Amino acid sequence: MSIQLVPLSLIEVLMSVIWICVSGSVLWWFSRFNFAILFPVALGFGLRIAASLLHRVTGVNPEGRSDAVIMENRAWLWAQDGCLSLLPKFDPTESYVHSWIMSNFYACTERVPLLFQLSNVTLSMIAVVYLAKTASRMWSQAAGYNAAFIGSLFPTFILYSTVPLREAWVYVGLAIGLYFLVCWVQDRRVRDLIATFVFLSIPILFHGGMLSAFAAAAMFVFFVTAIQALRFVIEGWTRLSTLAATGLLVGFAVAGVLLMPGVQFSSIGWLMQEGVKAHMISESIEARVTGTLAYPKTPVIASFNDLFWSIPEQALRLLFGPFPWEVRNLTAAAVMLEAWVYLIFTGAILINLRSYIRLPEALAFICVLAALAVAFGLGTANYGTSMRHRAKLAGILIVLFVGRKDAVLLRHSQMTSGTLSSRPTTGPA
Repeated sequence: MSIQLVPLSLIEVLMSVIWICVSGSVLWWFSRFNFAILFPVALGFGLRIAASLLHRVTGVNPEGRSDAVIMENRAWLWAQDGCLSLLPKFDPTESYVHSWIMSNFYACTERVPLLFQLSNVTLSMIAVVYLAKTASRMWSQAAGYNAAFIGSLFPTFILYSTVPLREAWVYVGLAIGLYFLVCWVQDRRVRDLIATFVFLSIPILFHGGMLSAFAAAAMFVFFVTAIQALRFVIEGWTRLSTLAATGLLVGFAVAGVLLMPGVQFSSIGWLMQEGVKAHMISESIEARVTGTLAYPKTPVIASFNDLFWSIPEQALRLLFGPFPWEVRNLTAAAVMLEAWVYLIFTGAILINLRSYIRLPEALAFICVLAALAVAFGLGTANYGTSMRHRAKLAGILIVLFVGRKDAVLLRHSQMTSGTLSSRPTTGPA
């Protein structure tokens, strides 16, 4: 049953008003690092609230159908077990973790779909604030403001954060995790490294494909610490945090090897249980070729050699598809226009790629971006689904995009001085 058929009760209205007030205070508190971002944050918060109310009453958001209806209905079904008796329903191997979270609210109050939507709104805006914090730390205050403005008004962020889907949980976990990764790169504090992996593990509970971001960040940290360990051997110096970080990663690796055979995460559970086989990847892609927005063709992967050609094609379709020659209806045209935003972001980043790769923080973002593009590219065969998945990559692209001028200035400064210089402060990117 769609949420529009659920009567809007007084309790739902009161709880929603309280939630909005508390969320506004939380967003204000998170925005204290740069009060200039309060305007775009307030604007984005207001737009999302309005979009949530509109969908609650009219069902106008196309992403609020199908999966969103199933997930909201699952929350209400589980709520019938009663307040504080839902722990047995928690299953991180399925796609309904956020339904389980909201079922606890439902069980202890009543069916309040608007609160379900507003919880996603709050998480989405916290993610936007952390994108701004990351851009401010990597680049400049002006870049942080621009990141907040773009993130607040980014169409797909609004689209997916105002309906009962799991996307907002992915946005916030990834945004906070990458912020602490930047902190670790700059300061080498072990607590930042721990926070990085704690927050990057949250999205995995909601979508198994996010394991690729965790793995990419771990590989980046491993290589950075390995290089520093090599310097210790050569030069005879090191820092405690470097050794601690290396030890922590070794612990993660050992735990992963021990636990992996019996663990599965949501949509990639089959991969964890049966191991990677080339034909299984091909079959998984073919199984997703459905609907009017299905890919016109899918790669035939008979061996791992075929992945060499298939991965770039699938990643490009994920980020930039459908292409103009594949558009057959108005829906596909709208998705194509949305993909052009990613094309603009990516083009600006590629133009200044030499400047980005000289900055470790930006290089870490590029590694995570590439890993996500590969993981979700191989698991997608429908442009409607690709629009939802590439929104998970949008935050990384935004942070890199708003810092393009700062990256160029930093590179020029390094070339003239011959050393790593402090990050420049520039005007709006």
